Amino acid sequence: MQVGDFGVQDLHGNAVQYSALKGNVTVVVFIATQCPVSNAYNERMKALYRGLHAQGVKFVFLNANRTEPAADVARHAQEHGFPFPSIRTTPTWWRTASGPPRRPNRS
Repeated sequence: MQVGDFGVQDLHGNAVQYSALKGNVTVVVFIATQCPVSNAYNERMKALYRGLHAQGVKFVFLNANRTEPAADVARHAQEHGFPFPSIRTTPTWWRTASGPPRRPNRS
């Protein structure tokens, strides 16, 4: 899927521009601190990041939940030992980048 350039802020307030992540492949993963489904994948996300990031795959881990402040997202990332940066953004950022979000087909 083609995505236009967009900007978000990391948990420290630093700007992160999507265009700076250009590479062969960029994986965008939506995460949450309180979601049991998201948390069930924590170990898998870490393993995928460690294995694929070393091969040049770029990752963006986004938390867009209104009820989860940046401090909670940062604490969650630290408690679970995430080797990747987590980004707290607004729930509407995606529409400005590519229109309404689409879900992949489930198998």
